[in-house]
Amino acid sequence: MHWSATLILSACFLGYLFIGAAVFSALESDNEDGVRGNVRQFKDIWLGNHTCVSDDDLEQLITAVITAYSNGVSPRQNATSPSNWDFSSSFFFSGTVVTTIGYGHISPTTRGGQVFCIFFAFIGIPLCGILLSDLGSRMGKQARRLEDRIGEWKHAAKYPRITRLAYLFLIIGVGTLFFITFPSFIFSAVEGWTYRESWYYSFITLLTVGFGDYVMGINEDINYPTVYKWCGYAWIFIGLAYVALVINMVSDLFTKWGKKLDEKAKKKDEVPEENGNTEDEEKKMKKDDAEVELRHVDELENNHNMDSTNL
Repeated sequence: MHWSATLILSACFLGYLFIGAAVFSALESDNEDGVRGNVRQFKDIWLGNHTCVSDDDLEQLITAVITAYSNGVSPRQNATSPSNWDFSSSFFFSGTVVTTIGYGHISPTTRGGQVFCIFFAFIGIPLCGILLSDLGSRMGKQARRLEDRIGEWKHAAKYPRITRLAYLFLIIGVGTLFFITFPSFIFSAVEGWTYRESWYYSFITLLTVGFGDYVMGINEDINYPTVYKWCGYAWIFIGLAYVALVINMVSDLFTKWGKKLDEKAKKKDEVPEENGNTEDEEKKMKKDDAEVELRHVDELENNHNMDSTNL
């Protein structure tokens, strides 16, 4: 890629980050200030109603609660959730590691668990990438068959750009329907989330962002069917393969756009060189013409001398 195209791409990326920072700051900062004020007010009221508890004792209790939640353990008295490290939950955690989702709602805290997690991720992430790549390529073959069928449309050759956009929107639309819309209805019904929250969770999961603010199958107040969790695991894996396919398609579009910029930049750089080559060629032609004229003059002089000698 030409350096000018790289600079333009870098500037667009930084600009995109600046836009994201500005929007997130505008949307979330006021809510954060409100939550912080409510917590301080609640602490002051609670300490006022419970004078036998000191501020330090309350801080220790809050620290213990935060530590428990950071380890995936609920400190509530009515919590009856199963262990975070039974086989089903450990399988789910292993999947979040190798797929790089990393919700963060649980994490290994023992020395052995942390060391094993490093080696497990080191081997598992490439292995998962290979498998997802294979699944994505198989989906890509089916997508190309669909593209070929769309290309058989009688107006496809006349409107290639419209045909290409129709193909992309069809792939994205069908995938969104099966991997986002339908699962979101199920999450909303089972988890008790709003549909907006379920939609948000689906996108954040399949894009491997995985904040951990919403995670399926961890609410201790819900008795989840076993099939629900395992279907959720399958949804994540197949959905990641589909997202990889879409990302590759979008990347191809940006790559083509970058190549066009690169070609334009190269043409601009070649213009002075072509001008320089033209000047050199003109000088060479003039030199060749001069040499031809000198040879012609020499031949005339030689002929004249030969005629004089004969006389």
